[in-house]
Amino acid sequence: MQATRETLDDLVLKRTVNSPSRDVNITSSNPGIRRESMQQSIEALEIAAQLEAIVVTVHPGWMFT
Repeated sequence: MQATRETLDDLVLKRTVNSPSRDVNITSSNPGIRRESMQQSIEALEIAAQLEAIVVTVHPGWMFT
C-alpha cells in the first residue's frame, strides 16, 4: 500500500475510492448478507484511509418490500 501511495504522490493524483458495488447489499434484510456487505464496505474505507483518499463512494444496495 505504501508503494501505491508513493506513486500517487509522485504523480500528484487525487485519491478516490469506489467501494464494492457487486454482490454487496448493506440494506439487506438477511443479516448474514448485510454483515458481510458492511465488512466489505469497512475494508474499502480502511484502504481509503491508508491511501489518504479525499472521496469514498459507498453503494447502499437495494431493498425490496
